[in-house]
This record gives sequence, structure tokens and C-alpha cells, in this order.
Amino acid sequence: MLPSWLSADQLEEIARGRLTPAAYDYIAGGAGEELTLRENRAAFARLRLRPRVLTGVESATTETFLFGRRLNAPVLVSPMGGPSHELAWPGGVREAAAGAAAAGVGYMVSASSVDTLELPGDALVCQVYLNDRDAAARLVEDAERLGYLAACVTVDVPVAALRRRNLRHGVGVPTASEEAVRGGYANPAVYAKPATWADIEWLRSRSGLPLLVKGIMTAEDASLAVAHGVQGIVVSNHGARQLDGCLATIDALPEVAEAVAGRAVVVLDGGVRTSTDVALALALGAGAVGVGKAAMWALAAGGRETVGAYLGALGSELARTLLLLGAGSPAELGPAHVDRRFAPRA
Repeated sequence: MLPSWLSADQLEEIARGRLTPAAYDYIAGGAGEELTLRENRAAFARLRLRPRVLTGVESATTETFLFGRRLNAPVLVSPMGGPSHELAWPGGVREAAAGAAAAGVGYMVSASSVDTLELPGDALVCQVYLNDRDAAARLVEDAERLGYLAACVTVDVPVAALRRRNLRHGVGVPTASEEAVRGGYANPAVYAKPATWADIEWLRSRSGLPLLVKGIMTAEDASLAVAHGVQGIVVSNHGARQLDGCLATIDALPEVAEAVAGRAVVVLDGGVRTSTDVALALALGAGAVGVGKAAMWALAAGGRETVGAYLGALGSELARTLLLLGAGSPAELGPAHVDRRFAPRA
């Protein structure tokens, strides 16, 4: 087993040595010229934490409750679709879910990479797409029956983006003739018709699970999501794999959090690798973060054990970061803990 102190960057280096160039580029790549892919990380680097001292805080907890379910830390593994998991490790979906369960954090199950929802863990979130209503309804109903934590509908893929790294390896943009169905769940590579907010209301009516909407990047859409009754919003640009040139998610987070104003859970997804990243997101209004590529590098580096070790270390490092900030819990963080003088201003 690899040591638990390895950083996400070190895990990526190990993973790259174990993967084929095509597999590495499939997981690592972004859309277009990869401007947003670079920005998702660069935007975190422009932010600085502002610690408080002499606060009298003796210990810090990272314990978080999401829709009534306890997590050891405010972290979920983000959904990574297509063949990502199998490229990273044999039986990759189950391995990654088991690693997240061992660390006591959430796991978002990709709609396009599973043939069963029966996975390890008691904080599972099922991802759905709206291109096929019957498949979406079946998915959320199955998830509810299996005791899932929530459902999450991804709304930022009206069309598959151009990803040059994939094209370099002969993997083209999916066409309608290439759409597949796995285990009765539709592969969302192709969208037959555009979805609307009415589809969100319809999906809410099909299940008692809390519903998150993933792919929100503006205050306007955040307000609409709350108005249509969703219980959670995931600030996400699809890991920079869809619209190139949009904001980094950490830059979009403050306006979304302000618009939501506590009426729904806000999750920040995109570019998160370290406990500092997690603390910055929490301070700027997120209730939890999604970890995508970093978790995939852990999977490719060492399977479930390394996934669990990386996610567990992320939580323990967050506890130390909280103490260094003078805070005893994630809830004590706020905008005053962040210096944004180098970040883009509205």
C-alpha cells in the first residue's frame, strides 16, 4: 500500500506511470484549449487564507451532516463518467466507492459508468441525466430503494464537447449511433432533446430523495434551482470538460452561495486537491466539496486502499487547517477567512 501522506500531485505522477498515454489523457484532459482546466487550479492559487489567532479553540472536527447523513469530512467523490474508472483500475467503480466508504465520505455514482447501483457505502449519491426520462426515473427509484443519500442531476451537457486529447488518441465526439445502455441505464453521451426546469420538477416528483442540480455556475441559475425546489446545488463546470473559457468554479462560488442564501446545500466541484482548497471552498460558501480527478489518480495509483488513504488524509489535514485558522469546525469558516485581492472581481 502506498503511504497516506502522498499528495494528489504525487498520486497523479504515480498514476501517469501506470496508465497508458491514452488512458491518462482521457482522465486528465479538458475541453477545447483547456483554458478552464488550467483555471480550475489557478483560481485556487490566487486565493489566500486569513488565519485568526488566540481564539481559544482546542480541537477541530470535520464532521458534517449532509441531508441528515453523517460524513467524516465535508467531501464527496465527484462522478467521473465513461470508462474512467475501468481505465484507472479493474473494477474501478466498486473500488472507488469502497475507498470513499472506508474514509467515511460521500460517493457520487456516475450514471454512465455503472451497471448496478449496489455499491459499498452508506453515503451514496446517484447521478442522473435527463436525456431519457424513463431511465432517469428508474435510476432514482432504484437509488431510493437502496437507501441512497440523494440524487444529482447533471445539467451542463446539452452536447458533448470537443476534447482534443481524446481526438489525438482516436477517441472522437460521440454520435447518436454510439449511444449504449448499461444495465438498463442510458449512457448520457448523446442528448435527444434539451431539458428545462420543468424536467427538474418532474424528476423531484418521482422520488423522495433530496435532489441536487450539478452544473450551476451563475447566481441566476442558482436562484432558479431553489425556486424549483431543489435541495442542493453543485457549482461545477464538469471538471472543465464541457464549456472551455467559463469561470473556474471557485470564482463562481461566491455569487452562487449569495444567491442561495442558505436555502439549499451548496457543493463546490472542480480543481479540489488539498485541505487548503477545501477550506477555501467552505469559507466562500460551500457546505461540502466534490473531488474528481484527484480521487481518480488515487484509484489509478493503488485501488481502493489508496483512495481511502487519500480521502482520509484530506479529512485529517482539514482538521489541522481549521485549527491553524482558529476555527473548530467547517461551520465557523466564512468569507473573512479568505483574501481575494488577487482573484477576479465582479
